[in-house]
Amino acid sequence: MSDHSTYAVILAAGLSTRMGRTKQLLEIKEHPLLELVMRKVAAVPFEQILVVVGHKADLIREQISLPDSRFKWVVNSSYQLGQHTSFLKGIQLVPSESSVMFFLADQPFIEDKMIRNILEKGCQIAKERKMAIAVRPYYENQPGHPVFLAHFQELRLVEEGSEAGGKSFIKQAEMFRLEVDESSVLFDIDTPDDYEEALRVERYIGKRVSD
Repeated sequence: MSDHSTYAVILAAGLSTRMGRTKQLLEIKEHPLLELVMRKVAAVPFEQILVVVGHKADLIREQISLPDSRFKWVVNSSYQLGQHTSFLKGIQLVPSESSVMFFLADQPFIEDKMIRNILEKGCQIAKERKMAIAVRPYYENQPGHPVFLAHFQELRLVEEGSEAGGKSFIKQAEMFRLEVDESSVLFDIDTPDDYEEALRVERYIGKRVSD
């Protein structure tokens, strides 16, 4: 798939203020939300999987455990300052010669096939171009996640302001759009209504499988 390794970083340090409770531990399919995402990522041959936690970090690590040596918990003590601090915490642990894919912790319906498609596209472009590149899925002209980055070592880390963290990297890198036909790259769970919608989707998927 690639001549070099690719790391995965799962951003899971948020306060979940709009949800009103610890979002990472909400149950879907009888598993915590974050664990579902971790399982999806683990199905793909990443070199290492960094899970950046902050709010309720001890509780999350206590309740989620997967038997895969590639997982590494990373604690972001600055999580209250925003998601960009988790991005910076994660990317600073990725070797400069490696590429990286960033995931959100609240997107439970992204399938490993989609992850592989983005990864393969990113690795292909990274071989052809030796400058900083980003590959991002787009559904109906809307940008989604996960996002692939390669040759990022020359990019400038922005730690403050509206363009901090991942936004600054994506803005500096040459962007490649990957048009996809699955809305799962857009769907995340921020509010109680989002969670109810996720449960409805899961019930529908489960019914289709059983039928």
